[in-house]
Amino acid sequence: RENAHGRPRDVEAMRRAASKFVGDHDFRNFCKMDVVHVSNFRREIYAARVEAAGPGLLRFEVHGQAFLWHMVRCLVAIIE
Repeated sequence: RENAHGRPRDVEAMRRAASKFVGDHDFRNFCKMDVVHVSNFRREIYAARVEAAGPGLLRFEVHGQAFLWHMVRCLVAIIE
């Protein structure tokens, strides 16, 4: 999904932040908690990138083994 924003972004800083997500981490603070159905919050992220997607558009692309509920939304909010 792509989203347009009116204010300028520091894309290099966003790329550095996105690179920190790569690897095996506990992402419990980056999702909506669902402790009834989820007992393991560890996920492995293979790649996370921020790219220009057109004038005023950025694309956050993330590849991983699995994702938690609202996890990608939370990751984007953190690097924004």
